[in-house]
Amino acid sequence: MKEGFVGPGMALNAAFKGQAQIVATIICGDSYYAENEEKAKILFLR
Repeated sequence: MKEGFVGPGMALNAAFKGQAQIVATIICGDSYYAENEEKAKILFLR
């Protein structure tokens, strides 16, 4: 997990035009998420 936005989040954050803000980015590969969905969801809910 990284504070703020990175990668595709940069464009998404700009598209929000101040109406929302990305405060953190969770970084994991598609395969990891698919194989560990319940564990990954816990990270998203922190």
